[in-house]
Amino acid sequence: MTARAAARRIACFVLLLGALSAARAEVLEEIVAKVNDEVITKTDLEAEDQAMTAELYRSLSGPELDRRLAEGKAMLLRRMIDRRLLMQRGERMFTELDKMGDSLVDRFIDYQKIKDKAELSRLLAQEGLTLAEFKRRLLEQQVPDEVLHYEVGGRVAVGDKEVEAYYRDHPAEFTIPAEATVREIVLLTEGTDPTQRRTEAE
Repeated sequence: MTARAAARRIACFVLLLGALSAARAEVLEEIVAKVNDEVITKTDLEAEDQAMTAELYRSLSGPELDRRLAEGKAMLLRRMIDRRLLMQRGERMFTELDKMGDSLVDRFIDYQKIKDKAELSRLLAQEGLTLAEFKRRLLEQQVPDEVLHYEVGGRVAVGDKEVEAYYRDHPAEFTIPAEATVREIVLLTEGTDPTQRRTEAE
């Protein structure tokens, strides 16, 4: 991968994470939500909105794009609050977040075919980010999903009775129509006109 291609990939990925340099400016600004001891600022919200909009524009167009944009903007702050809560929960649940972050960075380097962390740090610097900040952004994306998997997915279990009940109540889903495959048809033509027998069979 060329340095220019790697830089483009880094820029796109940083945008998707909402990790814009504007969100790091140390200025007094409007607070739109408080999540325990953390705040979500107007700049944070705008950065997240920009990332969401860019992602939708890449994959959609027309009325569907307009619909998804409207839905996304309406739920954007709620989703940000939910992920902050899940992140805080994850910080209490997982004792080795730093190692998890290092693993995420290593996987990102391998996937993006970047030479090493030194090159990644240089590319991130072009976006106004440090490696530590980038690692934090990766964790903020991954940890909420891990929390949901642990607290929800790990507790969902379907017993034999539920399986049997579903099978009993939805027989059509498990019914395979009878089929027959004919490889050869033998017509007995003794004492009859062969052409007539073929016509009758067809």
